[in-house]
Amino acid sequence: MKTLCAILLSVALCAPASYLTAEEVFQSGSPHLSDGFNPPTSFAELVKEVGGSVVNISVVQDDDASVAIGSEHALGSGFVISEDGYIVTNNHVIAKGGKIIVRFLGDKNEYDAHVIGQDAKTDLALLKVDAGKKLKPVYVGDSDKVQVGDWVIAIGNQFQLGQTVTTGIVSAKSRRVPSGGPYDHFIQTDASINPGSSGGPLFNTKGQVVGINTAIFTPGKTQFGGTGFNIGIGFAVPINLAKRIISQLKKDGKVTRGWLGVLIQPVTPDVAKVFGYSSPHG
Repeated sequence: MKTLCAILLSVALCAPASYLTAEEVFQSGSPHLSDGFNPPTSFAELVKEVGGSVVNISVVQDDDASVAIGSEHALGSGFVISEDGYIVTNNHVIAKGGKIIVRFLGDKNEYDAHVIGQDAKTDLALLKVDAGKKLKPVYVGDSDKVQVGDWVIAIGNQFQLGQTVTTGIVSAKSRRVPSGGPYDHFIQTDASINPGSSGGPLFNTKGQVVGINTAIFTPGKTQFGGTGFNIGIGFAVPINLAKRIISQLKKDGKVTRGWLGVLIQPVTPDVAKVFGYSSPHG
């Protein structure tokens, strides 16, 4: 065996060197893109247009007299979907109950909101405020047309700092959350999402809402409204699903789902006797 190895090595050393050029190994040129790659240089105009439709949400204990610093027990974001004050957010933002306070960008007033309906399964909730004026609703896009690699913009009340804008791309679609959650077909994005972002909108570059920022994945666990920090893996509920859910919440205050109506039970001796089984197995 040693002799064979030595012979092979000798042949290899004596053979003339032969190399492939880079052109023979790698494909030259560039992908065929319809308009080439023209990333936006600024989202300022878009943010100016849609920012007034995004709200900060605080939930306080019912016996708190005001929203003093430290009195909130839940913080989140939301967005206006109608001129008469309907607002969409995440269910986990308001699920524990309490007084819901809504603030608008550039408006020092606080508005009480009440819950129209909520759906824990999709983590969505519909609120209503009476602002005494017409509000500016968002434009809604088509999340089915979102593609991996598309630019997206997230706006929300991160860490109670006030309205914060972050950008990124769609990292994946129909993503299952690794540690489980109320819904399993998220849009994944690397736009920075942190505590306080929950319920805020995810916009495309046309200024249309394509998702609702809901959760982040952090080392050790998945965050649904809990503490944590962003590592570039965030999840948003697709707006096409939200449209169906919110429509039901507005109409009925809840979501009614069909069920099969089948029960499963062990085959006991009595069941086996009724069905004529020879033994109680199955």
